[in-house]
Amino acid sequence: MSGLSLVTYSHNDHAFAGELLAYADRFGVPLLEKLLVDDASAPPYVPAPEGRELRLIRLDDNVGAAQAKFKGINASMGEIVFSLDCDIRPHIHWLKGALGLLRDPAVGLVGAACTPARKAGFLAAALYRTSLVPREVRECVFTPGGCMLMRREAWEAIGGLRDYPAGARAFEDAHISRRMRELGFKVLQDNRLPVYETRNLHRLAWCRREARYEYPLVGNILQKYGGGKYFADLAPILGKALDYFQESGDPILVYVFLLKQVKIFASLRNEGRLAPGAAEVLPGILEILAARPAALALFMTDLSALNGTEREARSGATDPSWRGILARVLDSGAVAALDGEWADRYLEEERRYSFDRHYTDGQ
Repeated sequence: MSGLSLVTYSHNDHAFAGELLAYADRFGVPLLEKLLVDDASAPPYVPAPEGRELRLIRLDDNVGAAQAKFKGINASMGEIVFSLDCDIRPHIHWLKGALGLLRDPAVGLVGAACTPARKAGFLAAALYRTSLVPREVRECVFTPGGCMLMRREAWEAIGGLRDYPAGARAFEDAHISRRMRELGFKVLQDNRLPVYETRNLHRLAWCRREARYEYPLVGNILQKYGGGKYFADLAPILGKALDYFQESGDPILVYVFLLKQVKIFASLRNEGRLAPGAAEVLPGILEILAARPAALALFMTDLSALNGTEREARSGATDPSWRGILARVLDSGAVAALDGEWADRYLEEERRYSFDRHYTDGQ
């Protein structure tokens, strides 16, 4: 059947889903259907009275984002599918522009760099301020799964996630991007207009997502070049985090930079990819936090909450380049700021706001 299907997904995200379905009417593009996969919400999603055109697929068991996407896209009827996570808000004219790119038969997938909304928490505000996305169309190797536009023929050509592990609940976007490219399709990001992730962004959710994507590459770098090379390459990333701290007074990017490194190394260790005697990251972090009780308490609580990182080595050799990075952190005043004010502010933010717990709890 010809036409365009809008497909979205919800697990207890009724407000986000309802807002998106109403927002889609502003895209200025005729829709064959709106389809929502209710991933075992309790209570179930109930469409608004004016939403009678909505197709609703209810799942009895919570299967997670990847499997919900599989079921929703495969059940859609349009020859073009616009898959949007329920908390993603593209500019109202984004879809029109992206559809123009999809007319090229060589293009299999059009996505966007989903930027956290400025008002979605301390971390989101920092990423919004520092993630200056060039307003252009570019070919890429990966595009996030929150916003994906594709022709059904391309989706079917890659198998429609049918070869994705049945128990895998997330990170399907990397699989989709890779399979598209393997079959010769171009993967594009259309960043001419902004696409925002509106959900409040928790530091643990961000660390888990980023570490999950990065740790395989980090393992390859450590194996081929050693820790010195890897840690030296982190200097520009830390520089951006320190610049934001100097501008705003908020050390959140420095904090999650450290926390993410611990998660990456724990993931490598848990898979047996960290050689005995390899450089460690946690001992040095504990040293610079030792005299800062509030900062240390927050870090240890977060460390415990990140699955698997409780087994991270608390002792061991520390690479000189990593020690240099930690010296920069300490000299910047970020640790003092974290201990003196910001650790409490992050905890207060948790008490006041609802955060995305999908990655925090499930992966």
